[in-house]
Amino acid sequence: MAISSIKPIDVLDACRPVESKGYLETALKMKSLAGQVFRYGVQTAKCERDVTQDLKGALKQPPTKHYAAITDPIEFGAMLRSLEDYNGSFEVKCALKLMPLLFVRSGEMRYAMWSDFDFDKRTWTFTPRKTKRKTGISLIVPLPDQAMDILTELIKHKRSEFVFPAIHTTVQPMSENTLSQALKRLGIDGDTHTIHGFRASARTMIVERLKYQEKYIEMQLGHRVPDLHGRAYNRAQFLDERREMLQDWADYLDKLKA
Repeated sequence: MAISSIKPIDVLDACRPVESKGYLETALKMKSLAGQVFRYGVQTAKCERDVTQDLKGALKQPPTKHYAAITDPIEFGAMLRSLEDYNGSFEVKCALKLMPLLFVRSGEMRYAMWSDFDFDKRTWTFTPRKTKRKTGISLIVPLPDQAMDILTELIKHKRSEFVFPAIHTTVQPMSENTLSQALKRLGIDGDTHTIHGFRASARTMIVERLKYQEKYIEMQLGHRVPDLHGRAYNRAQFLDERREMLQDWADYLDKLKA
């Protein structure tokens, strides 16, 4: 079948059997891949338009995942102490200790490159993988003293362009399950707290305990934060405020850990 003759219903018919089996995310990915093919077709004059644009809302959305997260300060402090007891890979231990400090997505931590860090400006600048195709907007992560100490020690063991390379190769980052398995080794299961849960923990406690404005933490989480006119703030805005926030957060974690 020529690409120019495919109609929206044809794409939908291909996705429906997968959707009916409960594989909602797979069905959505199929539609997304079809859209990429059509957009290539438009660029190469093989078809006139991306017909998947007519299918917005036609497929079921998978349920929102809620990741377990500890938000009680006493319990969070106990977990931080357990991270210090991790006796596996040094690089994995460093990643575990940076996650609560910087609360980036686990994939952003795993794919961190040394070239993205500016030790003089004490910043980590990267384009979030989740929004890379959509916006291409970089996120600036100010590095508190505690994070700088970890990275300064870690760079002495540098063996790859990746800050956290895989155990058996230097050309790939550590696997998606590495950090999750490390938490399990410490007795922290997915029903209690998850790697992604560090983001929820930070968002809750920074607002409730440290009394920072929500827009600062939302910006640091890499979320879109609109101003009074509905325009998204530039990712470089409020950098001084966010730097102060992350240092206060790191100091607060030290108190909880102690």
